[in-house]
Amino acid sequence: MVFRLIVAALAAIALTVHPISAAACPGDCNNDGVVSIDELINGVNILLGSVAVDRCAACDRNQDGVVTIDELIDAVTATLVGCPATPTSTPKNPPTNSATATPTPSAVSTGSATATPANCHDDGIICTVAGDGRAGPYDTSFYYPIDLAFDRSGKLLIMDWNNVRLRRLNDDGTMTTIMGLMDDEGNPIEGAPIDGALASDTPLHHASDIEFDDAFNMYVAGDHVSVVFRVGTDDRVFAVAGKRDLDGSFIYGYSGDHGPALQAELGVPFGVLPDRLGGLYISDVDACVVRYVDPQGMITTVAGTGEPGYSGDGHPGTQAQLAGPSRLKFGPDGNLYFCETKNHVIRRLHPDGTIDTFAGTGSRGYRDGPAIAAQFDTPYDLRFAPNGDVYVADTGNNVIRRIDTAGMVTTVVGNHDGGFDGDGGPASGCLLRRPSAIIFDAEGSMWIADTSNERVRRVWHYLSATPPPAN
Repeated sequence: MVFRLIVAALAAIALTVHPISAAACPGDCNNDGVVSIDELINGVNILLGSVAVDRCAACDRNQDGVVTIDELIDAVTATLVGCPATPTSTPKNPPTNSATATPTPSAVSTGSATATPANCHDDGIICTVAGDGRAGPYDTSFYYPIDLAFDRSGKLLIMDWNNVRLRRLNDDGTMTTIMGLMDDEGNPIEGAPIDGALASDTPLHHASDIEFDDAFNMYVAGDHVSVVFRVGTDDRVFAVAGKRDLDGSFIYGYSGDHGPALQAELGVPFGVLPDRLGGLYISDVDACVVRYVDPQGMITTVAGTGEPGYSGDGHPGTQAQLAGPSRLKFGPDGNLYFCETKNHVIRRLHPDGTIDTFAGTGSRGYRDGPAIAAQFDTPYDLRFAPNGDVYVADTGNNVIRRIDTAGMVTTVVGNHDGGFDGDGGPASGCLLRRPSAIIFDAEGSMWIADTSNERVRRVWHYLSATPPPAN
């Protein structure tokens, strides 16, 4: 009975964190694709030292001879959301041109010995380009990849959230860690940036967003560390917002408006977006606000009251209530668009400071149709296509949605059922699991962080292969 109570407590913990999937189904002692309560109790017994690890080697994700709380939570998560799909191989040669306003991504050869779908370069076909479906600190694996960007040389950057690393996909398909530290045993080192340090010497702590300005300085939202920092083209790191404590950490809170951004307390900065004037916007999930740091380094709240809620459309943004603001993007109309993960909407901040809802009803759900009547579930990311259509990573619904210029919402990638399937087939028929980021390249291919499948996937020439919406 005690063991079952422990498992119940771990299940509660697992439900409060981001869903994950782990190496070849953590906790699946008999390898039947399902993790039962009895198998979880085996894991608890191993953790407590009551039985040997060989009773259920599947609980020992990193094969170090012990089972940790984190590994047991992975097994609980597998019980709750299902085992990860069987890893697949990675297709070769992603696009040779970049996203709009980004350099040309280089061709990639993964070196996979397993056969890949032969049609990965057919228009509209989805395939995996990185990740093998295992969760963990392996050379070819991710552990909750949460964001994507192209660097100035055109290589894909992947924010490997739970491995607390920013990784680069190289031409030969290997991964290089460009930020984030590991100890001698391969465990992540969580920490705060130090001003003036090299990016390669800088720890991360579940950073959630990376964006580049026009000069290719990179900005990072710290998430678990209450800071936003810049990595210059000289690879040196400097904080741009967040108040540092005497011990070098950053103070969690919400304060400092109308003063220097480096004296302002942040909560959980999830999104960052530099503008062309030299300033930047920050979305703070916990403080329930969007803030702006001007070119002189002064910070001001531009949306949200600091209290969670859903109100204020048609009024100044500072009178509106937000809940869970995440990634932000500028629209071609000059408005600032951002996702609200806890209100399940896309909000829009106009240049005059007023705010309204662009898409969603404020209630969690899954419904296509007119944007103001459509429903979303925990949208994390959005991206504009050259024609003005908006694409949304509708994370909780396991799909990518399109909001066309006529204001109609359509599901375009995935079919709402969470899982992993469809490589080598049309993107509309594939299965995703909690996609958290999307990006386009200049050839119109869509790249997706298929987060809980521990993969990055690509829809080849998506924009040219997809018929325009019927207006």
